Amino acid sequence: MRNCENILHIADVENKLEERDPKLIESIRELQETKKEIAATQQKKWWRFWK
Repeated sequence: MRNCENILHIADVENKLEERDPKLIESIRELQETKKEIAATQQKKWWRFWK
């Protein structure tokens, strides 16, 4: 019985990792997009400062 519990636990961990990876990639992409938007906003402000 103990062996079956271990197998189920391993399968559960693997499923969670498979779900985690796409979520992690999506979060990284959102972060990169946010950084680009911030950089673009800061560039505009810098340019307006000198006008």
